[in-house]
Amino acid sequence: SLGLGTNALENSDFEDGTTSAWSSLGDSTISVRQDDAGNKFAWVSARTQSWNGILQFPTLQSGVRYEASCRVFSPSATTVFMTVQLSQSYVKPAGETQVNANEWTTIKGSFTSDMTQPMFFVEGPPAGVDFGVDDCWIRPQKQL
Repeated sequence: SLGLGTNALENSDFEDGTTSAWSSLGDSTISVRQDDAGNKFAWVSARTQSWNGILQFPTLQSGVRYEASCRVFSPSATTVFMTVQLSQSYVKPAGETQVNANEWTTIKGSFTSDMTQPMFFVEGPPAGVDFGVDDCWIRPQKQL
């Protein structure tokens, strides 16, 4: 089981220069890019549908509430979603997030998992709009 502070997502910051543990969702190409400061991030391109993106299957516990977060970037102002596909539904923990052109935006939210290997993905901009993803995490929500 995940301890508090333990990230359920693997290779969440792409600093190893690979997209290992991540896959393309639909028609999209994922690669690693580097900014001027040397920080690496995933780049999602060649998207033909708004739901095309980047995905991973984290190992979670059913019935546990999780916090989720990602940093996203787009060359144009757009809408981005973090989505979790559970057994019977799709949940968008951060709702619909507007991102400004050419600036990193952190999106955060929470959800309760009803399965042990849900699909976690980042999607949303219109077809043809590339976007960057970095510093993603899913971890158990602290109990008050």
